[in-house]
Amino acid sequence: MKILTGEDIPPALRADGPDARLATDGASCSLWWSGAPPDHGAIGHFEAEDKSAARDLLQEACALLAARGCKAALAPMNGNTWRSYRYATGGMEENARPLFLLEPPAALGRERLLERAGFTPAHYYASYLETLGDCPDPAARLAAAGFAARTLDIARLEAELRLVYDLAALAFRENPFYTELPRESFVRQYLSYREMIAPELVFLAFAGDRLAGFLFCLPDHLAPPAYPATLLIKTLAVSPAYRGRGLGGALMALARRRAFALGYAQAIEALVYRGNASERFCQNADLLREYTLYRKVL
Repeated sequence: MKILTGEDIPPALRADGPDARLATDGASCSLWWSGAPPDHGAIGHFEAEDKSAARDLLQEACALLAARGCKAALAPMNGNTWRSYRYATGGMEENARPLFLLEPPAALGRERLLERAGFTPAHYYASYLETLGDCPDPAARLAAAGFAARTLDIARLEAELRLVYDLAALAFRENPFYTELPRESFVRQYLSYREMIAPELVFLAFAGDRLAGFLFCLPDHLAPPAYPATLLIKTLAVSPAYRGRGLGGALMALARRRAFALGYAQAIEALVYRGNASERFCQNADLLREYTLYRKVL
């Protein structure tokens, strides 16, 4: 069993900041014990060609995390929930829609390897697909509730991202396995998505001069040419101070209306936490995919 750290970790994996990389013949994974959710370690970049090797690898990974003081391990998770985590475990039939942009990878049997190693499902998530059509303009509804919305100013992207970060950190603090991320790390991470961003599909809502909510959408750049133009509804956040006033629903309506006017035929409500209140925005959509995050007490 090889344990790699620092510069010995392959550069493509090093960008996610793992503390160590384990590798053996037939299986490998990366480990995080710093920057992971409180009291947890994370196992990501998990690849396995041999069941026996995978069992030994995961056993050693859990032992190393426990030795670092972690009380439980999460998998798959590339460090924390700001990066890639979860496996696509449902809706991956042979004729299923291909993975969309920024979607977690297909499990491809790795979920069974985790289960054999003592991991159990911690949380479930889903993505939904809907057909877009014209809908009423929510501008009057926003104004009546005391909000004004605008699109992202791409010329001031860094400043806009800092504004979004402050709200995201507040809105997501109670989410399962939330981890605090330094503002500048957030800005660097999302600046790397600059070429993917369509500013006309990112909406910021204000109450006076305070950011009250945002909705981050982008085109599915991975959709094959044979598929209709598809909008990805990626991240919705509303400040706790402004919840219960219809802001989330109004932002969703604004995005659907704008996307339809721009020629998008479908929308994917991506990676919704099952049981979360935001699932109500998916009631007119069809289930597209299901995902699972696994956990093991150490």
